[in-house]
Amino acid sequence: LEQMKAYLASAEAARDRAYWLDRLSGFRGVSYRPNALTKGTLDCEIPGRITEALQKIQRDRRISSFVLGLGAVFMYYAGSRKKLGAKARDMVWEISVHGRYYGEYLKKETGMFVDTLPLRLAFDETKSFSETLSDVKAVMKEGLMHARTSTNEYLSELKASGTDPAMLTTFSAVSNSLREGEDDLMLPDETDMPFHVRINLNRRDTDGLQRLTFEYNLSVYREVEIREIADGITAFLEAAAADGNKTLGALESAIRPAGIIRHECIAEEQLAISDEPSAPQSGGKHVGAQRDLSDSTLTDRNQTAAALLDTLRRFGISRDILIGVQFKESIIPMGMAIDSSMRAPDFVGAVRARLSALEDLADYPLSLRSDLDFHPTVVLSLRESPDANPIRDGVAIAVTQATDGISVRYDPSLYSGDFMDAFFSSVKRLYTEMRRDRKLKEIPLVRSNTDGFRVELKTEGTVNAVFARVSAQAPDKEIVFAADRTMTYRELDLAS
Repeated sequence: LEQMKAYLASAEAARDRAYWLDRLSGFRGVSYRPNALTKGTLDCEIPGRITEALQKIQRDRRISSFVLGLGAVFMYYAGSRKKLGAKARDMVWEISVHGRYYGEYLKKETGMFVDTLPLRLAFDETKSFSETLSDVKAVMKEGLMHARTSTNEYLSELKASGTDPAMLTTFSAVSNSLREGEDDLMLPDETDMPFHVRINLNRRDTDGLQRLTFEYNLSVYREVEIREIADGITAFLEAAAADGNKTLGALESAIRPAGIIRHECIAEEQLAISDEPSAPQSGGKHVGAQRDLSDSTLTDRNQTAAALLDTLRRFGISRDILIGVQFKESIIPMGMAIDSSMRAPDFVGAVRARLSALEDLADYPLSLRSDLDFHPTVVLSLRESPDANPIRDGVAIAVTQATDGISVRYDPSLYSGDFMDAFFSSVKRLYTEMRRDRKLKEIPLVRSNTDGFRVELKTEGTVNAVFARVSAQAPDKEIVFAADRTMTYRELDLAS
């Protein structure tokens, strides 16, 4: 204890903390927070021919089987993200070089978190497979030189940099290889780690990389997804073993992204389209129970979605729309950058394609992604359930599409009845207009039938700052399309 106190007060400890803060501060990556202590396990045996071919690379580069296993899993996962167009490809892997306890009565324990280190690994497609393994080895050796300090010693400073600690522990790997005189490990029945890899479990490293054992939390991953990852890593290793000097870019054709990695990237792509969820603007503040509007003639979900998105664009003074779409239990982000010069049928086609892609995410555990913050104001539910669109968790407008039409439920404490009449009328008009072959900007908005109602976009306090910003950027851009005239930002400002 005294030695630890002396270390924590020393210049060495300060250097160690500075090293880890420099390596990890500002890191943002995929992170999951499991909601149950459940575990799945899947063994991936590396075929002997691949193990033998990789041993030559190991000898040439002086690479251990642990570094090879860690590097292979990292390159596959990060390479999949690169292939799918994701911008963030760095990953942090929490590792233990030899995760075994010592002592007679502890031989059967798991030894999972002995001296764990959060290694930040960078994916560079211009480097070869062999070079990347050397980089992984160098990062690990450097980390071991600063291993005396605990993550807890710099955790508060790390949080202040915007890095969620969960981002450092989602992916982990441990060497569970056998050494002389050691017994096979007994594994735990539960885990709170989302994605954990045991490298060469109960195998000897001197015989090369032979086995990857995946332990995963069942609230995050399914067995079929882990099997896809395991098969993908094996195929990638086979291609890399044939020529370790190939760049990661050249090896991209051998990477087959697993479904869950594809889902991760799609969700991130949708949220990147807009800075915040879209909401129509209104001055209505009439507190009361939720209210409903409905129309039995709107039966096509693609036209409904297109009409809703374009209405939001017009009422919200923004072409970048972000709403929630509900297929099953999860609410998935749907982002669209709307070009008003698109012809209506083409826009409906783009919406159809987007909904089809998002429907694959229906079972994706988005709510467990702690690195993504998504709280939609508007939700389009495609569950065809009468109870699928309650106003909850900040949802102000919920649109449900069923075979017998649509219903709209809204919060009257946020939107007045007059405003929602105008909003709903616009959705219905645009639904019909989506069948006509003309540009979105040529379709006029429909005025509310309520006498005396006006949508004072510029004077609504909630959008005044937005209006000032966008109008300054393009004062002569036409943004209001009514039956009798169009108006630019400048004209709308003067009229208000």
